Amino acid sequence: MFRWKGLFLGVFVAVGLLSAWGIWRVTHLPDPVVLLNRTLSVSVPLKLRKDKPLLVLYFRTCEGCELSWLLSWAKVLEARTWRQTMDCALVVRTESAALRKLAQQHRWRVPALADPKGRLEKALGVRYDRHAFGFVQGKLVWQQENPEASQSEILQAFLAVAFGRQKARSLYDAWVRELRLAAWGKEVTEQIERHRGHPSPNATGR
Repeated sequence: MFRWKGLFLGVFVAVGLLSAWGIWRVTHLPDPVVLLNRTLSVSVPLKLRKDKPLLVLYFRTCEGCELSWLLSWAKVLEARTWRQTMDCALVVRTESAALRKLAQQHRWRVPALADPKGRLEKALGVRYDRHAFGFVQGKLVWQQENPEASQSEILQAFLAVAFGRQKARSLYDAWVRELRLAAWGKEVTEQIERHRGHPSPNATGR
């Protein structure tokens, strides 16, 4: 009788200790924004602005298909629209030397941070091979829920949370126009806009 009581008591104590350890780990995870600030960028410096939201793209690898996504995101986030609107960072679970070589090869103008030991991966709670997270004033306010979400879907979803839907749409349209200007030039872009009934934004200097 006493033997069984002792056994049950031992199991109860062990379960309690394991539960307490799990809660401690969750509540004592390092702040991801603090970790980002402490991690040296291998490309341009990461300078977080208090008045700007932060979009973090985490990649578990920089090989195969994920490399194509990484290069594509680096190009997207270099746009003037996003550089003026928000802070961005690419984080990759790889060694610093490998990521630095990649950043130099493609002349990235977006902060790129290596996470070889997965500290940021754990702090962020990364679930997919590429996973987007959005912060406002240092607090996590949004994260990608669909692992197959497109770049447009990710940008629009985060912008809607950070700025509201109306401004988010305006910013997205400004980015699209920036792409058109780069690809077709001002004259062709404005002809297309007139044809579609969009007012010419000459007053904005674009």
